[in-house]
Amino acid sequence: MSDTLTSLGAIAAFHRRKFSLPVIAVTGSNGKTTTKEMIAHILSGLGPVLKNEGTKNNQIGVPLTLLALEAHHRFAVLELGMSDRGEIGTLSRMAAPATGVVTNIGPVHLAFLKDLETVFACKMEILEGLEKGGHLILNGEDPYLKKVTAPLHRITFFGKGSSFSATEIHEKEGQIFFRFNHSKNSLPLLGEQHVANALAAIAVATLYGVEPSFSIKALKQFKGLGGRMTLKRIQGIDFIDDTYNANPESTRCALESFGKMPARGKRIFVMGDMLELGDQAPTYHAAFGEKVVHSGIDLFVTVGELSRWAHVRASTLGMNSHRTAHFPTPQEAAKFLAEEAKSGDRILVKGSRGMKMEEVIRIFEALKG
Repeated sequence: MSDTLTSLGAIAAFHRRKFSLPVIAVTGSNGKTTTKEMIAHILSGLGPVLKNEGTKNNQIGVPLTLLALEAHHRFAVLELGMSDRGEIGTLSRMAAPATGVVTNIGPVHLAFLKDLETVFACKMEILEGLEKGGHLILNGEDPYLKKVTAPLHRITFFGKGSSFSATEIHEKEGQIFFRFNHSKNSLPLLGEQHVANALAAIAVATLYGVEPSFSIKALKQFKGLGGRMTLKRIQGIDFIDDTYNANPESTRCALESFGKMPARGKRIFVMGDMLELGDQAPTYHAAFGEKVVHSGIDLFVTVGELSRWAHVRASTLGMNSHRTAHFPTPQEAAKFLAEEAKSGDRILVKGSRGMKMEEVIRIFEALKG
């Protein structure tokens, strides 16, 4: 299998070098797919853009995407994913990007990478293929990324204190509002974390001559990705579907945004296991039990063996049996919600891909339909 992957990568690298178009490579612990999609959405106003479909961001998906490059393409925007050391370096050398984007550094794949320092080192492998003099777009609010220096490349930061920063961020009526470049703007999305993704995309587009005002206008037409803070209303109950994946940082962002959202009824948080956290998994899950107690959540529902740690912690801190419940499977949680949830309630559903937390929403809809 390794020989096949190596050959596929070599063929893709050879094909990519037939073209002089700019390649933008995006990686990071959270938000990389949405950022990739936002960049491609903006740059499509300048001409045809090639991008990974969905999250085909590994040693099969990236080379297959590169092999689809044709002469008419103006840009290629590629998401680079990883699960272990060396993978981003391999993909970066294959893609030879002119611009690299790192959205953030968070606790992901710790079962393999052990600590955040290793995650950071792996994400910075993007430099291995970045062309000399190329641009590096980094989150200036991230404690690891804000310290990065790269003498052979040009660095642009986004976030607080940079030229690409936003203030007055808040959500209302299914949109995110924020102030950027002295003007009020909005995105047709849920989740304040999407503002950082948008700032990264605007910073990239600016490098290629797109005025920020044009980028903002384009992003007003951006459609959110399924399973990433998408809204679905069932029998007067608003589900916030964030079931695509989960890690401690993305779950924290989702929970904080959810806690600020208006709700006519109860705020219900359905949390599935966050996988691939290694020996630290119980500690990370228990920490969310404490966060939930102080987050304005009316009902906390946990699903899976690891999330039981969050349930126990919340119970210990005073959430009684009327405010927290635990179930082994999404199916059982859905049946509980079908009895418990009422019109006007708002429900956030979050968990790792392997937990299939979208089943909570699917089964709930079937039961209520």
